[in-house]
Amino acid sequence: MATILDYYKYAALATAAYVRLGTNPWDGATFAAQASDPTQSGGRLPLSIAQYLFDPQNIYGNRNTWSIAHYHGSDAPPDPAGVADASGFAATLFE
Repeated sequence: MATILDYYKYAALATAAYVRLGTNPWDGATFAAQASDPTQSGGRLPLSIAQYLFDPQNIYGNRNTWSIAHYHGSDAPPDPAGVADASGFAATLFE
C-alpha cells in the first residue's frame, strides 16, 4: 500500500519528467539546476528538492538518487533515425 511519502515522490518525479534538458548533460547536478530554473514554467521543482532527488553530490551527502535513463524533447538533437519532434513536448524517464 502506498504511503503519503510515496505519493509525494511520485508527484515530484511526475513534475520533473517535463523538465526540458536540450543539449545539456544528463548528470544529476545539471538536471537539478534545470529543474529549478525559473524559465521552466517558474521552476518545476525548488532547488533543494531537485538536488535531494537527483544530485548525489549535494549537501545531503552521497546517496542513492534518481538518474536519467532517457530524455525525449524537441529541444534535443534528433535521434539517429532523424525524427525530430516539433511539438514542444519533453519527457524524461528516470531509474
